[in-house]
Amino acid sequence: MKPFAAILLLTLCPSCLVHAQVSESVPVSGVAGTSWAGIVNSPDSAGRFQDYAYEFEFLTGNKLRWRWRGAVYENGTWQQNGRDILLEMNDGFSSWRGTIEGNRMSGNSFNNEGYKWNWVLLRQTRALPTSAQVIPAASEWINYTSAAGRCRFLMPAEPRVTEQSLETGAGKLVNNVFLALTQFAVFSVSYADIPPNTPKSKSLLDSVRKGVLNGIKGTLISSSNISHKGYPGREFQALSDSGTYTARIFLVNARLYQLVVVAVPGKVPSADVHRFLNSFDLKMER
Repeated sequence: MKPFAAILLLTLCPSCLVHAQVSESVPVSGVAGTSWAGIVNSPDSAGRFQDYAYEFEFLTGNKLRWRWRGAVYENGTWQQNGRDILLEMNDGFSSWRGTIEGNRMSGNSFNNEGYKWNWVLLRQTRALPTSAQVIPAASEWINYTSAAGRCRFLMPAEPRVTEQSLETGAGKLVNNVFLALTQFAVFSVSYADIPPNTPKSKSLLDSVRKGVLNGIKGTLISSSNISHKGYPGREFQALSDSGTYTARIFLVNARLYQLVVVAVPGKVPSADVHRFLNSFDLKMER
């Protein structure tokens, strides 16, 4: 099976993760025994940058367990000095230096081949699984509700919450992501509030779709106009090196929602893809 990237969740422009300013007066707890996750625009073995899902577990003894492209590795270490954090993976091949602010850490990375990138990770409430999870039966799926996202949806596993900051021509955009990884697929729901100066018309949906296709270097298989509770949307499917990419995007006032499944071709039943997509429902305030 060819490894696949998790997701390029939103491509209005290249990812640019923003470093947080930290007050020196706020105490920072130790990270031992905690788990963190994030969507990081980083290079693969050929030096091609894509958005990947990373999950980290900070074990005792300064050992680091981490998950990338569906596999779990234990060849990493970590060091913490107050707010400063250092992660080293692949026996020192890549180094991640950052700063901790509450339940968020961010910083920059480099590897031995000279590539550099930025990252943001959020603290998680559960430990990293020791192996990839097979998609469970429909009766075992999790009904998840996001109060802040004003939506609900089904997931094949408890989703990890991540954050992706993007700089657009109209200003900074924060993409809030709910991510579930299984053995052969990645399921994701995300929402982002559009910067005030961005035109909020149906053409924005076409621009996002075009940006995603360019970002994943995908070949469009199908595309259609859809709606949810009267709000305009697009559904499309593409094929890329990451796998089969199936997505729905909706523009709800000034908020953009995206539902994405990236699957290894032939390994995920279409019924599971549609179960996930069709479960999405807005929970609008009255």
